[in-house]
Amino acid sequence: MFTDIPAPLLVGVFGSFGHLVTGLLAVVGAFFVGNILTGILVWSFYRGVKKRQCNPLAMRVLRLMGGVVLALIVAAIFFGEGGFGLRGGGETPGPDGLPGKGGLIDEGKDSKKEANPEQKSDVSSEERIRVTMLGEEAKDDRFYLFEDQPQPKSFAEIKDLILQRKLTSAKPVTEIAIYTYKNTTDRANPIVTRLDKWAQEQGFHVSYREARDRLRPE
Repeated sequence: MFTDIPAPLLVGVFGSFGHLVTGLLAVVGAFFVGNILTGILVWSFYRGVKKRQCNPLAMRVLRLMGGVVLALIVAAIFFGEGGFGLRGGGETPGPDGLPGKGGLIDEGKDSKKEANPEQKSDVSSEERIRVTMLGEEAKDDRFYLFEDQPQPKSFAEIKDLILQRKLTSAKPVTEIAIYTYKNTTDRANPIVTRLDKWAQEQGFHVSYREARDRLRPE
């Protein structure tokens, strides 16, 4: 069923689903814990201070409120900005698509850079190779566009083209500029990080031109 879907994309999909399931289970568990703890506290208060039993209806309402409050706190931790869930920070995937030891992914960082992919650079166009990423429309693991060539390239093909350009260029090629858009893989995706890692191993400087607020130009 999933044989035609690239492995890195499957990792991203099921990784996000796992975060979602974990968060929902934590929220449900927090509700029950809050419900029980609130009941114990209210019962202890009325027994120790009031010297009488709490009204059953009031007890149910207070326990419900206690469960909801704790569930909301846990939900904020898992799904809030900078939390452990889907919207905030997360570990950067390693080359195999699993969480690596990298830093947190900050969606708010470099917002000005993301708005304009054509950033100024000290490197001339002759010394820079432009690689544009593709997204779900990619087929046969061909996620890379080399310069202005319309035909998508595989990882092996993009490496060969980069090395060939390096050998034949009149000026030394020193930089690989990776372009990403709203509908393409982002810089944290293993499809991008493997290119980044390989390029740096070859002695290239890697830069990013990110426009996550708009679609890739056709």
